[in-house]
Amino acid sequence: EELYAKGRLDQYEYVIRRPGGELRNQIVSSRFIDYLGEACIVSLVVDVTPLKQAEAELKALNAELEAKVTLRTEDLADANLELQAANAELARALEELKDAQSKILVSEKLAALGRLTAGIAHELNTPLAAIAASARFELKTLGEGLDELFRAAARLPEEALELVRLARDTSLKASASPLTADPPAERRARREAEAALAAAGVGDTELFAEQLVELGLSWLAPRAAPFLAGADGPDFLQLLRGVIGAYRAARVTEDAVAKASRVVAALRTYSRGGEDEAPTVVELGPQLRSIVDLYYNQTKRGIELAIDIPTGLAVFARREAIARIWFNLLNNAVQAVGESGRIEVSAEAAGDGELLVSIRDSGPGIPEDLKRRIFEPFFTTKAAGEGTGLGLDIARRLARADGGDISFESEPGRTIFTVRLPAAIASNGSPA
Repeated sequence: EELYAKGRLDQYEYVIRRPGGELRNQIVSSRFIDYLGEACIVSLVVDVTPLKQAEAELKALNAELEAKVTLRTEDLADANLELQAANAELARALEELKDAQSKILVSEKLAALGRLTAGIAHELNTPLAAIAASARFELKTLGEGLDELFRAAARLPEEALELVRLARDTSLKASASPLTADPPAERRARREAEAALAAAGVGDTELFAEQLVELGLSWLAPRAAPFLAGADGPDFLQLLRGVIGAYRAARVTEDAVAKASRVVAALRTYSRGGEDEAPTVVELGPQLRSIVDLYYNQTKRGIELAIDIPTGLAVFARREAIARIWFNLLNNAVQAVGESGRIEVSAEAAGDGELLVSIRDSGPGIPEDLKRRIFEPFFTTKAAGEGTGLGLDIARRLARADGGDISFESEPGRTIFTVRLPAAIASNGSPA
């Protein structure tokens, strides 16, 4: 019926019973053909009884196996939970080992950056606070306080105004000098200003001297004393604060923005990729100094960090890759010295087409029995949570990938890691 209905029969499965009662599974495919002018049917019959028997046996075995597994599942439930946890941990470890080198580099880099987060946050918050304070001062002085400045200027004699112009011009000429705090020098300047003001009969010498020192105008005290001692004193000081204070606030803002920009630039350099970058000429001085900027907070805490990189020393390497070398080695040195100590970064030409960069710290040194393992992956002498044990291994592999290497020597109070890299060669054949 199906053959005549569809005009063909494909893989039709059926069962026959032989005269002896044996059942056989067969599959038949049929087609209508014209044979010698006569309509015929040609059929291909395949006996699949052995296959069916095998399938039946397999189903029986599967059913038996499922029954056994079901019975054992209850007994192995607790053990399976432990095994699953162990397998998950093993899977994570295997995944780490199978990951590409680039992913391991990023992991170690972010771990090191994480350890610097507090210091970096402080480095950014400090200039931001300075910018905010300076902006508030300028807004107040140049906003609602501007009219009062005009009135104060109008009440002052020409001699006082000329002195304000002198103070302004002197501050402008000193704009190239950094606005760094020097407490001992400020105390000396305050004492000298108080003495000059007291000699001229100024009443509140301490207040006026403090104001002049804050504006960087302690040198003006002898000449300003006559005006500060008279009735025009408040107007004179108000005009000085408005003119010079606003200018110094702008300079504080400029310096703070520059400092924050350096920190952000350094972070950007060591948080981006670069695994596929091509070797290029990299000048060591600017690159190493930008990394040192990230550790400025540690230098204020008690670590002395010195850098001595002659101008013009350059290597031929992958910029981001060698940056990670310096980052890892400096981070290890900072952790080694702890709360106080000294770290020195230096570089020199080796004379054989290579440059040597050394990072020395005054930490406790590496124990003799651990020196042979110092470059092993995942080996660390730090406390739990303070290191992954990948930093030195990564640094050495990065150096070797650029045709260099890393060596070290260590004793109590003195550890030096030396990075050897190919020097960038100038057109005349000498190191760049």
